[in-house]
Amino acid sequence: DGQTRNRLSVSFVEAWAKQDAGSALAWCEENLSGSNFTRAVGGVLKGAAEKDIAGAAALVGAMKPSHARAEAAAAVADKWFPRLSSNTIVKPETMAWLASLDAESVKRVLDRAQWGWSTSDPKSMAAFLAGSNSEQIPASAYSILAREMARKNPPEALEWASRLPESRSLDAGAEAFAEWRISQSDTAMKWLND
Repeated sequence: DGQTRNRLSVSFVEAWAKQDAGSALAWCEENLSGSNFTRAVGGVLKGAAEKDIAGAAALVGAMKPSHARAEAAAAVADKWFPRLSSNTIVKPETMAWLASLDAESVKRVLDRAQWGWSTSDPKSMAAFLAGSNSEQIPASAYSILAREMARKNPPEALEWASRLPESRSLDAGAEAFAEWRISQSDTAMKWLND
């Protein structure tokens, strides 16, 4: 019955996607709708990403922009982006994939990946954010990265923030300065006064 199918579909299609992600995704499109469909598509891509991350990313790329695509992109990001402080470098193909997504999917990926990415590979995240349309980036991504960069190199963080679009620059710079002031109050205040 429909209620049982909806309850079990996410686990079912996640396991199925490890063997045949395309068929599992097609089954979801034919048999589910609404939030059940969105959750199940996330499950499909979670299962597919465990077996073949590049293939899973390609599946997401082929989907039409939707809530389901955003959830699928987040599932791929869970496997493709670094975990908190893992010091893993984000590969160029990962960044190219993210840049090719629609705004809703980019926001969803960054909501999931921003902490791990900012602590593990802040330079690539800084480059991505600086080169992206600021409307598709959650404001929290700029703030989180500015603080993380300021922990390692405050002047570099402030320089990066100064190159952002004006709508993001002031907030990111303020976050970087606040972090700097916490860790090196005298140096930060001298910089400000100068």
